[in-house]
Amino acid sequence: MKKTDTELIQELRSGSQFAFEMLLERYLSNVYNVVLSVVKSVEEAEDITQDVFVKVWKYQNRFHLSQSFKTWLFTIARNSAIDYIRKKKSILFSQLSVSDDLPFEESLKSEEILPHEMFEKKENEVLLWNAVEKLPYEYALVILLRYGEDFEFHDIAEILDKPLNTVRSYHQRAIQNLKQTFKM
Repeated sequence: MKKTDTELIQELRSGSQFAFEMLLERYLSNVYNVVLSVVKSVEEAEDITQDVFVKVWKYQNRFHLSQSFKTWLFTIARNSAIDYIRKKKSILFSQLSVSDDLPFEESLKSEEILPHEMFEKKENEVLLWNAVEKLPYEYALVILLRYGEDFEFHDIAEILDKPLNTVRSYHQRAIQNLKQTFKM
């Protein structure tokens, strides 16, 4: 029987190395993919991913069992990647802020094909992910977390430390950019 994240955290707090290994096995590739999408370097992503799991081990007692472990973990991953970038100053963070000038109602309206529908077409998957990588940072991260990691918008908002409406706006703009790229 597969143990829940909460059960594994409880076992980890009791000193179980196996519980930590199970969490590592469960989330390593997902965390690595998110970090890689931020830092764009395999070596740096490997180092940061390792650091993320060291932080999980070190700060396991700060995790509240009533929270989602996955959300907590991806928040650590995002923050670790951004901290690394800030230290390297490889991008201008002023370029990451995107104004939210669409009314909320308009950001939700869309009769066009959604990314998950495009993903179903295997022949377009590689092209789609290449296009996602070219999106502005925040847009690409929302798409990756939503469709690559199956997070709900409220979880993404928590991970990114952004208001829910802003995350939905980023999502809508990302969709519009992808549709423009593929002329849909």
